[in-house]
Amino acid sequence: MSQIITFGEVLMRISTRGHKKFMQSSSVEFYFGGTELNVGISIANFGGKVKHISAVSDDFIGETAVSYIRKFGVDTASIVRYRRPLGVYFLEVDAVMRPSTISHNRVHSSFSDILPPMVNWESALVNGSWLH
Repeated sequence: MSQIITFGEVLMRISTRGHKKFMQSSSVEFYFGGTELNVGISIANFGGKVKHISAVSDDFIGETAVSYIRKFGVDTASIVRYRRPLGVYFLEVDAVMRPSTISHNRVHSSFSDILPPMVNWESALVNGSWLH
């Protein structure tokens, strides 16, 4: 059966609760995503068969991200575990007249150092009908 393959960085989004700025908050929530992963999860939600290729940190945060991705039925067999940390971004959600603000922390992330030999491309792309 053919599938859609997505390739991109898995990011952890850290947000404050209740539209607060970080300097106003003492608690946060976290989510996992990334442009290509979000596309893959959406396709899986519509019943499509999806595999995601990426690199995540080789620690409990990376495993938590992979577990989150699996919940949506996305194949994670081609996600590489790597010694660098997972990419993170911080989001302050808009409130009234204040716009949302974002700060990325992706330098030297696990995905930023991914190299072609780290992925078994023959296996990762088998049965793929579309690469995003």
